[in-house]
Amino acid sequence: MIIGIFLFDARCGVPVIARFLATRGLAGKSLVKPRYNGLIKNGWAWWLVMSGGKSTIAVLDDESKMRAALGRLLGTHGYTVELFETGEDFLESVQHHLPDCLLLDLHMPRTTGFDVLQAMNSMRIQLPAIVVTGHDEPGNAERAYELGAAAYLLKPLDESILVDAIERICPGSAPQSGQSP
Repeated sequence: MIIGIFLFDARCGVPVIARFLATRGLAGKSLVKPRYNGLIKNGWAWWLVMSGGKSTIAVLDDESKMRAALGRLLGTHGYTVELFETGEDFLESVQHHLPDCLLLDLHMPRTTGFDVLQAMNSMRIQLPAIVVTGHDEPGNAERAYELGAAAYLLKPLDESILVDAIERICPGSAPQSGQSP
């Protein structure tokens, strides 16, 4: 839901928006960060502030068909989805942008899901991770939880179980009241 498009003096910037939101009781609400659309003319700029959107879910899976299917599925539930093929690509990305939740394949070549969880711990990245695997082995779930996974799911994934896990684990991911998925 769009709260508003704000025109403000670029020399004042974000403080103008913050004061505007505070005077309307919106300060501290779950708002998407204001996004600057790149238009500057005579010292003025447009900003768009949105609310009520669902979380951004990063999907890390080396299998292109699984990655695409999860992206489509989560998109139909209103999530913004970022797709990653390798652990290296994902770990590079989180240095600049942190999604709200990670859906993580456990068994991948080179950098495994375990490696990604370990690297996130080393980098002190606190991100809810839902581990998914089609090759469950004794001790895998325990190891994933020890490394910080919030959930451990088996492939093939049941849509309702996956969405329930995301809504339970990822902040701001449940539908807003009055919205349908």
